[in-house]
Amino acid sequence: MIVASDILLYAEQYNNLALTISALFRHSLHQRSTTTTTTTDTTDTIDLLIYPEHHSHSHSQQPHTPTTHTLAYPLFFVNEARRLDTRPLFFATMARHGFYRHSLGKSIFVFGLTTT
Repeated sequence: MIVASDILLYAEQYNNLALTISALFRHSLHQRSTTTTTTTDTTDTIDLLIYPEHHSHSHSQQPHTPTTHTLAYPLFFVNEARRLDTRPLFFATMARHGFYRHSLGKSIFVFGLTTT
């Protein structure tokens, strides 16, 4: 698990950040796949409350109801409280490198590798 806070200040480094996290995740997945176990290990997942994406053009004042999702490690948690204008660029960069994203509410996001 990787946890980061306010690391999105340098947009020119988003690609390098995505490459580094991807390499760490792929190494972790490779290590797990080469480790043999005889029992089912449930510690490789976590249950999280995922909030629907909030769009600023939405005029609905209805509260966003979270749903529970089980996500598999490795995961990358980002607290991006500064609400930078480059957030969409970071999201697009991560998606281009094979990551999915969920909102945990209040500018907190979790990323995982998309499995193919």
